[in-house]
Amino acid sequence: MKATVTINGELYGEMDVQPEFRMGQLFQPEGRAYFCPHCGELWAYIRVESRPSVVVTIPCLAHHREFYWPGGSIWLSWEPQLMRALPIEALRYEAKRHVALFDALEKL
Repeated sequence: MKATVTINGELYGEMDVQPEFRMGQLFQPEGRAYFCPHCGELWAYIRVESRPSVVVTIPCLAHHREFYWPGGSIWLSWEPQLMRALPIEALRYEAKRHVALFDALEKL
């Protein structure tokens, strides 16, 4: 199935997502809608064609507060299959976001 990645209103490419076999069942892919718990903005999406989305609560860039839960990051370590499918443009975004976090941490 095709999916698109949108972060802060910008398209970061398309990806192919496949059904996943977990716990003895075949799960169809679902999209992700990234929700900021501080301002209520849906700031990023992974939209899977003709499938519903699951809401993921991660702060937006403006409300980043904890280093271990970086605001503005779409990375979900508990979703390895989905993260492996991310388009290169989205991976570049993630790399830049995490470098910026480390730079900010060094200034503390």
